Amino acid sequence: MDDHPKKSGAEPISPYYSFQLSEDYLSQAEIDSLKQRCDAVADDALLELQELSKNRASGTRLDLYSTLEQHHDAHPSLRRLWNEVYHVPDWVDWAQLERGQKTFWRYGFANLIGFALQGFMGGNAATPGIAEVLVRTGGFSANVVLRRALETFQGLLQVTRCLQDLKPTGAGHTSLIRIRLLHAMVRARILNLRETDQSYFDVDQYGLPINTCDDVHTIALFACNPMWIELPAMGLEPRSDEIVDYIALFRYIAYVLGVPNEYFATAAEARRVMEAMCVHECVPNETSRVLCHNFIVALKDVPPVNLSAGFIAAASRKINGPTLSDALGAGIPTAMDAVTFRGFCWLARSLVFLQRLSPTFDDLMINLQREVLYAYIVEGNSSKFCLGGASKFDMKYVPRLGKRTGKGHPHGARSGSGFLFRPLEFLFLTTFVLGCCLGPALLVFSWKIWSVISTPPQQPNDLTSSSRGLV
Repeated sequence: MDDHPKKSGAEPISPYYSFQLSEDYLSQAEIDSLKQRCDAVADDALLELQELSKNRASGTRLDLYSTLEQHHDAHPSLRRLWNEVYHVPDWVDWAQLERGQKTFWRYGFANLIGFALQGFMGGNAATPGIAEVLVRTGGFSANVVLRRALETFQGLLQVTRCLQDLKPTGAGHTSLIRIRLLHAMVRARILNLRETDQSYFDVDQYGLPINTCDDVHTIALFACNPMWIELPAMGLEPRSDEIVDYIALFRYIAYVLGVPNEYFATAAEARRVMEAMCVHECVPNETSRVLCHNFIVALKDVPPVNLSAGFIAAASRKINGPTLSDALGAGIPTAMDAVTFRGFCWLARSLVFLQRLSPTFDDLMINLQREVLYAYIVEGNSSKFCLGGASKFDMKYVPRLGKRTGKGHPHGARSGSGFLFRPLEFLFLTTFVLGCCLGPALLVFSWKIWSVISTPPQQPNDLTSSSRGLV
């Protein structure tokens, strides 16, 4: 049973974001209905793909996408899936989607932290239905969760790296199809195990594994939360046109993944979906705390990043808010941890400030971040933050009866303690100190320029009740 009380619509998500639910939002009944639906197109195709795969050569790995690619005309269910993912809807504007990709990287420095601490900890881990699936696959154990997160980040890198990768036949587009088939495999596996043991997964409480509600919520986490919660909590205000482009990008991503894209047809609608999900779905349970513990254990003190548990706790409290962070057991930061993360926020704001001031610098930073990160994380092999080659999103973590992820402990070498072992945190603390020393004069000067090059995002008329705070 869930042991954390649900929030009311009038209660703020965090100290920096609050709203009031209205009749325009998804109701609890509508959300419960979505939990009993899933991606039937992928499920039907999976059955046929598994039959075709029985004839593969002995010793070869199961590759559902390659099988689909070779035999998509062999069966109506395969043809339906293939035609769907390779069809480009009329509402797709490739130029707009390319702008959405650039928006991700314009705030890339901040998005890295947000992806980890809100996308995983404050999002997937904090949602009981998603958490109960993750804990059964083993992909969130302390020793593999970092790689599991990096594989997900690979998909995000691929769909934002360049427009060609996002279009049909591109690397990002192909990865989206692979992820869609992987979700179908996990869902089928859990439901098959449930036929043997009805208590294995509570469909009445959590809905179908990886159901439509989970899918919509996940898209909202990666599309909406950065624009309205995560970045503003760090003092970054995306422009209204950036928000529209970014939501359009994730609408197409949702379409390829088989997620109902109408929930993201406009920025206003997407925002309402995000807020409804925050109220109805973000209700951490004990499983959520286990997953959060494992994620922190896996992430802290890993070379070469060497983030401390205190810095992670400070970032979580700032991004997810104290209430959710406490419910997840993310830890209590010290004052030093808090000012260090404040230095990170100031550094991120400074970069965005300079990028808005100079389009040339903006293009340079966007190209540098996405190429360096892709080369290091996806293709690199020098640390635990490297995948050593692109993942094909096959089913590495297989649900089994009696298999359930518990709290884990780190394996392998970790860094020492203190700022000498944590150069990034030393940089952020230095930024904070310099900001305090130069603050009065620099603040006046920077905001005068900022007011010229930046305008606050225009909120839709029907969302005037929403309010946000700034760092």
